[in-house]
Amino acid sequence: MEREPATYAHHYAGGCHCGRIHVALHSDKAPGDFTPRADSCGFCVRHRAVVLSDPAGLVELTAPAALEPYRFGLGITDFLVCGHCGVFVAAVWYKDGAARAVVNMPALDARDAFTSAPAPMDFEGEDVAAREARRARNWTPARVTALRNQISLERSVTSALVLFSEGSRLSRTSRRPRRTPRPRRRARARRPPRSGPPNRAPVRTGRRAP
Repeated sequence: MEREPATYAHHYAGGCHCGRIHVALHSDKAPGDFTPRADSCGFCVRHRAVVLSDPAGLVELTAPAALEPYRFGLGITDFLVCGHCGVFVAAVWYKDGAARAVVNMPALDARDAFTSAPAPMDFEGEDVAAREARRARNWTPARVTALRNQISLERSVTSALVLFSEGSRLSRTSRRPRRTPRPRRRARARRPPRSGPPNRAPVRTGRRAP
């Protein structure tokens, strides 16, 4: 029977870098009791993935409904990679209406607490039956929740912030004190022309001889 999250002794939370995908691993194991696993497949090598699981624990995952899981190889596993920040958070396998998962240890907030050296793994050559049997034994029961309104909500919040920023800018502009217009200088009245003979330039006269 599946236990509720609060009944476990330890709770390891985490998620992707931008916060769109959240994960929590609930377990009675302390960090030192886990054996991290490093798969040698191309995906895990490129992401430097080191996964954790506890068959007696519980994984809770929340992700946007618009998130498109990545599948490769046998095509039976959903690898949850955030389409916004690119972080690999977990892998989920569905069988008979139930889900099981492994969590990428670097995506956990307490990643440094897991001090055991990763065990190298190589599952090349497994068929579907062998892979499903191994996951049924080793992977963690999971609950996956799709947030259908997360993207639209984020867009609404972003639009609201933009409108608020524009409104604040316009409000600051409207509060600026208006400059008092300078009084216009009066045009000087022209003096009427003088009456009488026009001004004559002085006439130079030479010095008379004695």
